[in-house]
Amino acid sequence: MNTNKVYSTKEKLFLAQLLKDNPIIENKRTDGALVSEKNRAWELISTCYNSQPEIDTVRTVVQLKKLWNNLKQRKRKESTALRHSMLLTGGGPPKKPCLDPVLQVVEDAAPSLDVSVICSWDNTASFEKDEAVKSLTATEEAVSEPPTVDPDVSTLQLPSASTVHSENALPGVSVITPISKRVVTEKKARVNKVLDAAQQQQEIFEIKKQILTQDLLWATERRKQKEILLKLRVEAAERDLQRADFERELASLKLMQFKKQALKHNTVELNIKSRCVIRNCIPASGYTQDGFAQVFVSCFRRACWCDFHTGILRRQRSSSPLSLRSLG
Repeated sequence: MNTNKVYSTKEKLFLAQLLKDNPIIENKRTDGALVSEKNRAWELISTCYNSQPEIDTVRTVVQLKKLWNNLKQRKRKESTALRHSMLLTGGGPPKKPCLDPVLQVVEDAAPSLDVSVICSWDNTASFEKDEAVKSLTATEEAVSEPPTVDPDVSTLQLPSASTVHSENALPGVSVITPISKRVVTEKKARVNKVLDAAQQQQEIFEIKKQILTQDLLWATERRKQKEILLKLRVEAAERDLQRADFERELASLKLMQFKKQALKHNTVELNIKSRCVIRNCIPASGYTQDGFAQVFVSCFRRACWCDFHTGILRRQRSSSPLSLRSLG
C-alpha cells in the first residue's frame, strides 16, 4: 500500500479532532512520565485513525506526528500574516481572513499557538501618549517659571498661546490614531473568528447528532424486525406442536377403533362357529346339548381345540389327546 499518498482535508480534520480529544499531546511538561503517556496517546491516536472506514491508507505514528507539526506550522504562518495585515497602514480596512476548518480545529487542539505577550514597549499608541504627557509637563514647567533677563540675550522667545493650548489639550482628549484603529479592528476580527469557530462547532455537533439519531432509529427498527421474526418462528413451532398432538390423538383413536372392530369380528366369528359346531357335533359326542356347550366353552378357555367328529380333545403344543368324556 502506498503510504506517501497526499492527505485529504477530511483526514486532516479527523487527525486534528483526535488531537483535540487528547490534550496531553500539547502539554509542555517534559518529565519521563508525561513522555510515556504522550507515546501511549500517539499509539492510541494512530490505531483510532487507521481503524476508520474512510481511511484507505495506513499511517504510522511518525507520519501522523509530521502531519500534525506541519498543520501547527501552517497555523502559525496564517496567524502571523493576519497580525501583519492588521498592522499595515493605508489602503482601507484589512482583508477578511479566510477561515479554514482544519486550522480552526488545530487552534482548538493547540491553543498555545496564538498566545501573545502584552508589552507596553511594543505598543505604539501607549508610546505616543506617554511622549505627549512628557512634552506637556515640560511646557508647563517652562511657563510657570518667571522670565529672567539675560544680558547676553536681547530677546527671549516664549511659547505662543496657541502652542500652549494645543499641548494642554493632549492629556484630556483621547487621540484616535491609525494604530488604535488597527488594534480595535484586530480585536473585532478575533471576536468574529471565535464566533465563526463556535458556529462551525455547532454545525459539526448538529451533524453528529443527526448521524447518531439515524443510527438509533436504524437499531430500533432492526430490533423490531428481529422480534417480529422470533414471534413468527414461535407461532410456527406452536402450530407444528399442535399438529403433532392432533395426529397422535387421531392415530390413537384409529387404533382403538381398529381394536374394537377386530374384537367384534372375532366375537361374531366365534359365536357362528360355536353354534355350527354344537349343532353338528352333539350326536357324535354322545352329550346332551347343555353338556356339550359346557365342554366346548371349557375347551376354548383352556386354549385347546377338539375334533368333534371323533370326540377327541387335543391341547395346543401337546400330542396327548384327551377325551371329551374325561372332561365331562
